[in-house]
Amino acid sequence: MTTSSSAQQDQETVTAPVAPLRRAGRPIPAEGAGGVFTQSWFPICQSTDVIPGKVFGTTFLDGRIVVFRGSDGVAQVLSAYCPHLGTDLGVGSVVDDTVVCALHRWQFDRSGACTRTGTGLRDAPPAAARLFRFPTVERWGLIWAFNGTEPLWELPDLQFPDDELVIHVGELGTMLDVDPWVFCCNTVDIQHLEALHGTEYDPQVLLGDEAFTATEFSTFIELKCARYGTAMHYKYGVWGTSFFTLEAEIGGRWYGVVDALAMPSPGKTRTYILGFAQKTGDDLADAAQAASAFCWERDVLIEDLPVFQNLHFRPGPPTKSDRSVVKFYEYLRKYPRAHPSADFIN
Repeated sequence: MTTSSSAQQDQETVTAPVAPLRRAGRPIPAEGAGGVFTQSWFPICQSTDVIPGKVFGTTFLDGRIVVFRGSDGVAQVLSAYCPHLGTDLGVGSVVDDTVVCALHRWQFDRSGACTRTGTGLRDAPPAAARLFRFPTVERWGLIWAFNGTEPLWELPDLQFPDDELVIHVGELGTMLDVDPWVFCCNTVDIQHLEALHGTEYDPQVLLGDEAFTATEFSTFIELKCARYGTAMHYKYGVWGTSFFTLEAEIGGRWYGVVDALAMPSPGKTRTYILGFAQKTGDDLADAAQAASAFCWERDVLIEDLPVFQNLHFRPGPPTKSDRSVVKFYEYLRKYPRAHPSADFIN
């Protein structure tokens, strides 16, 4: 006959420990939390979206912006709302090197300054009538804007100069319900690359600290692996919080990919995919190689879609394979945030 004390001991033996009520990982600030955003270069649109003589309007951060080209073809990103009464300049026009408000015909140059009102000499432009000028670069078939008054860093170079590369530009075609930096976590999430994408690593190399490095505004991971039986040596770079580069050698030939992550609003990501190939003199073969790089990356991202459409991202308890991604979380927590355009784009 079992006594009550021994029954109590048996019960205590099989009772599982109670899990702690607070999660193990510290949160990472979402874009827009506290009214600020990470200070990174963000893609705004494709170069082909901005037609000479036309204004292109879109959303960015938590407001609206416009893009237009001057007479020299150089693109500029500005805040969208006219400081006079708030008309959206996206419905305006381009005259010479200025964007013109549709309501009162006020004109703004690429610095954001009002150069003329619709009534000419009778009403001089007020000194305070300015738009916010975003640092702007056109590169790799995209127009980029930096969240700041001046860029903290420049867009990087790949292994080969731009004029030695063929580029295939396209889009993933699906809006993701996450911030761009959440998507960037994929590049150093080894468990994700193994479990979902079929990548195989040498565990001895994988767990070494030398595989992951970081600077103030970028992180890198370089590894040898095999994906579905194809051996490759690759280097991922995350730049700021909004795009990542992949340069790899497969079968003795270099190829590159850039995933450029636009942020049309907080908690949303629109993905541009750029495939690169080094020029060899065979235009058709080089174009096919760049298109192949694009398709390879697009197919990888398509595997991610079911996950990211339902992801409630928050860091939890890590494992050995999470060494790199844990360091990336720390990089994100320290990354500079600001919103100098807030009074202009809202």
